Amino acid sequence: MYLSTNYVFCSKLFNIIFIFFLSSTANTSFSKLKTLYLGGIFPKKSSVPAQLSLEAFPSLKRLYLTYNYHLNQTMFIQTLQVLSNLEELFLDQSPLSINFLQTIGALTSLRSISLSNRGFAGTLPTQGWCDLKNLKEMDLSGNELVGMLPSCLANLTSLRLLDISQNQFTGNVASSHLIKLILLQYLSISTNKFQVPDSFKSFANHSNLKVFLSDFNQLIPENDHVQTRVPKFQPRVLSLSNCRANEELIKPPSLLYYLYDLIYVDLSFDQFMGALPY
Repeated sequence: MYLSTNYVFCSKLFNIIFIFFLSSTANTSFSKLKTLYLGGIFPKKSSVPAQLSLEAFPSLKRLYLTYNYHLNQTMFIQTLQVLSNLEELFLDQSPLSINFLQTIGALTSLRSISLSNRGFAGTLPTQGWCDLKNLKEMDLSGNELVGMLPSCLANLTSLRLLDISQNQFTGNVASSHLIKLILLQYLSISTNKFQVPDSFKSFANHSNLKVFLSDFNQLIPENDHVQTRVPKFQPRVLSLSNCRANEELIKPPSLLYYLYDLIYVDLSFDQFMGALPY
């Protein structure tokens, strides 16, 4: 018992000294620092939210703050604004409220942001994150986000990778603002409540999209569409498992006949009727 208590005390003391040393405005030795890893330094059992100031790192380009469960959100958001050169931000498994997304619009240099398993709940805000027009990679997977995707998503025209899997988003993918992100190379919308038309005609011009993952959504027939030519949409990986349409049997997507670059396909547990096109 003594050793356990002593260890916790020493661990807290170390974190306090360490963060004070890093964040001291008098310390100029980190003014040229480009990459900073601070994963898992603020454990759940801390009784006082950790005070982390980032003002000592004006040149920082990559910040890793994953697995930090007791970060002072107010102070962190305030000091984050000084990182005008920040290009990559990783905050997976570090709970902050969904309002955090409204505060990051000023980080215009951001190219990549990862916010998976954060406990975000509710609908996506329409301010802040939508202003990150230079963003190329975004991960919002494993949260509790609901509702339809906001129209401002279409502002993120530089996106190459988008992962919004394992949430509770709804709506028809064909009429969502995902179809305006024509530079996407990787898109994962698996394990949501989306409706995905089996023609995929809304993605016909997505020539850059090579990985499309949409497991555990609802694949719906689009009977009025007849595929007559090879689409620009030529994924190498296509995953549509467990996409049953309300127990209704539907035909396999005719698009498969026109996809000549595939190296991986998953249609398991879809219970199609008829033969696969080949």
